[in-house]
Amino acid sequence: MKFRIVVVGGPCGPYIDRCLESIESQTDKGWTAAIVLDSVDDAPEKALARMSDNIVVAVNITVRDGALANIVRAITLQSPNLDDVIVTVDGDDWLNGPRVLETVRGAYEANPELLLTYGSWVGYPDPTAVNNSAPYMEHEFNGGLRTGPWRGSHLRTFKYKLWRKLKDADLRGKNGKYYQSAWDLSFMWPMLEMAGYSRTRWMREQLYVYNRETEHNDEKLCSREQQANHQEILAKEPYAEVESW
Repeated sequence: MKFRIVVVGGPCGPYIDRCLESIESQTDKGWTAAIVLDSVDDAPEKALARMSDNIVVAVNITVRDGALANIVRAITLQSPNLDDVIVTVDGDDWLNGPRVLETVRGAYEANPELLLTYGSWVGYPDPTAVNNSAPYMEHEFNGGLRTGPWRGSHLRTFKYKLWRKLKDADLRGKNGKYYQSAWDLSFMWPMLEMAGYSRTRWMREQLYVYNRETEHNDEKLCSREQQANHQEILAKEPYAEVESW
């Protein structure tokens, strides 16, 4: 099992070095990373300076594709094996300490059937900020995850064989384009549904730092669009649990 880290961002220049340093410092060295950035500030220049055998960087020069389209591209760039684990990191956030991947690997090794992990994060600059880190209960899987509170947040990790079962159309809005906000719901809900309760795990450890300081936050910039997309994704057909992998 190898970690395939996906870093995407737009205007994340003030934070991208901290983000990539948090990845490079991991005690678990079994990873590669693909960084896909929209060219809107100096983040691409900083990321390109960190290219290595483990890190590939792609920059959208003429268009702003947005986070979800860039996630799709970054996963494809790494040609993962079925049991490789995708780890998503926003370019203005970072991993919370050097043992994050080590902790996540321990979860997958403890349960060979595990397909996905989610939560928990700590806020920046205020680490006491209220977050949505809490586990889904088994009855919520049985009754429909989409009807309850959203909890499938950072740190998001999942096996590639789960990701590849997503329907591309479910990642896109009515306009045919990849969602520009609330996009994490479009893939986390279906993957949680396909994996089922016993093959998902909420991580109690705060493995991720969620940047609440940046001005370029969907909650601050496009909360109305975020809510509209939430409702659109909510209304889509839930996925059935996949019994055999």
